[in-house]
Amino acid sequence: MQQQLEHIKRIQGKVQSLIRRQQELKKENEQLRGEIADWKEKHRVQTELTSQLSEQVELLKLSASQGWDDETRKSFEKRLQQYIKEIDRCLAMLND
Repeated sequence: MQQQLEHIKRIQGKVQSLIRRQQELKKENEQLRGEIADWKEKHRVQTELTSQLSEQVELLKLSASQGWDDETRKSFEKRLQQYIKEIDRCLAMLND
């Protein structure tokens, strides 16, 4: 009878150990899922930034190849300033 009780206690100890390990793994899994979400958001922001920078390069190529009047140049500068503000906003988000 004593042997059976000891055997049951060992089994209970192993079950408790497995339960603790499962809880640790669940916690780690939640943490990793959060990190994945953060990386996905950073990737999205980087992709958006890359797209904006590509547009700016195209605009700069156009500006270098054409002579613009004052109104067109001011419009271009305004649009360029908007892009710069958007880039600054994206960089600030990445730094957070």
